[in-house]
Amino acid sequence: MNQTGKLIVFAFLLTCLFIYPASAATSIPFTVNLSKAVNVTGTPRIAVDVGGVTRYATYSSGSGSSALTFTYAMVAGDVDLDGVTVSSPIDLNGGTIKDLSGNDLSPLTFTVPNTSNVKINYPSLGMDFVYDADGRYTLNGTVYNDLTSFLSAAGGSFIRSSIGTYFDSGGVLKTAASGVPRFDYDPNTHAAKGILIEESRTNLLLQSDNYTNSPWQTTSCGGVTNSGSTTTAPNGTLIPIYDFASTACLFQDISITNGSTYTHSIWIKANKSATIGFRNPGSSAFTSTNITVGTTWQRYTITATADQATSRFLIDNRSFSGYGVTGLQLSFFGGQVEQGTFATSYIPTTTAAATRQADNLSIPIGSWYNSSLGTLYAGMISYNPDIAYSGPILDDSTSNNSINFIYNNNAGKIYVGGTQQFSFSLSNIYGVFSKTAMAYKSNDVAEIRNGTGLQTSSSSSIPTVSRLLVSGNSTMTGNIQTFKYYPSRIANTQLQLLTQ
Repeated sequence: MNQTGKLIVFAFLLTCLFIYPASAATSIPFTVNLSKAVNVTGTPRIAVDVGGVTRYATYSSGSGSSALTFTYAMVAGDVDLDGVTVSSPIDLNGGTIKDLSGNDLSPLTFTVPNTSNVKINYPSLGMDFVYDADGRYTLNGTVYNDLTSFLSAAGGSFIRSSIGTYFDSGGVLKTAASGVPRFDYDPNTHAAKGILIEESRTNLLLQSDNYTNSPWQTTSCGGVTNSGSTTTAPNGTLIPIYDFASTACLFQDISITNGSTYTHSIWIKANKSATIGFRNPGSSAFTSTNITVGTTWQRYTITATADQATSRFLIDNRSFSGYGVTGLQLSFFGGQVEQGTFATSYIPTTTAAATRQADNLSIPIGSWYNSSLGTLYAGMISYNPDIAYSGPILDDSTSNNSINFIYNNNAGKIYVGGTQQFSFSLSNIYGVFSKTAMAYKSNDVAEIRNGTGLQTSSSSSIPTVSRLLVSGNSTMTGNIQTFKYYPSRIANTQLQLLTQ
């Protein structure tokens, strides 16, 4: 007579405890240790709750032994950042589990283990720009170790039709050739900041690294004398140290547009701490801002709206102007005058103004995209305080159909046929590294930043889009550390965890 064998589960082993999006793994094996050897037919399975969605770990190996392996194959869009939940019992799913004598094993229940450390984060498209020197990227489960290979596989492109400067991991200012992305670092802490994306800017200041050549004026205000000594500039080259007497100033006049906003910037290093003057841009009143220079390189920036058609770029130590520091020596690097409300990366010039073109990183919609629902995530910082498209967007090459989850630094918006569906109000990312995520499907949209302030909308259509503009329509300026797209509307609880 056929007897029912007794199943005793000694242990439930998790052979993979954490899945990170940069990992090549796309499955997790769970091992069930039994009290006796068994034979398995078919595909028994164990239910696994992944962020509120039921998935299954299906039997994959172990027949003939007492250790059975069940494997959960991740689906693009799966996210569970507080740990999956495994459910008992084993579901035979039309298969069998029998002991070696041919008896069915029962019951198939087991003590559910603690799986809070089994975390899933599986975007269909992921870009980690700080993983290593050139980032790490995933597309539909395939890992790419450099941006060029990833963009080739995704059909995307990176364009910047000029050189561009950035700081490398050693804190040295480097120049990237035309069309080469810039993986930027903090010049002081050397911490990775991610890919540098900037709008187009022009440096109007001539001879930005040669402060004794025309059109720089030195003799008309006391003179600047080369001391004969040198120091290492932010770009690693040796540059002069100048004696900057109490009668000295250094200036250049630049033609500008009256009523427009300009930013002056320059790196200065001194032989001692001292307060000197830096002329405000476009000032007809000849007003200057006091700056304190010191013995390490520092970039000084001043922004103002011009009230005349000339801007004097002036560094001033004259007693006449209220300064007059004696025994002062200064070195200068990277002078820049640009139209805009903030300073961008250094643009070197010689005898003519020079333009750094915009960075443009775009990816066409492909198999990684779900046209009816999705989730966007970005970890980034914005340096532009007043631009509309301040982060990555999805659109149809117009603004009429678009998903703008980082709009004007502090908003999230969706447009369909030119009609705004809603507008969320979030904390501002200007000057502050932030994590933002938006999950959406028809009439169910949510957005959150840095784990707080969840915004929701129950009235929104989803537009038809054709591309992902990581660079935000060529108008954003900032560093992006990570970007992820999930072809699922992940739960609000997971949005919060994703952005903490």
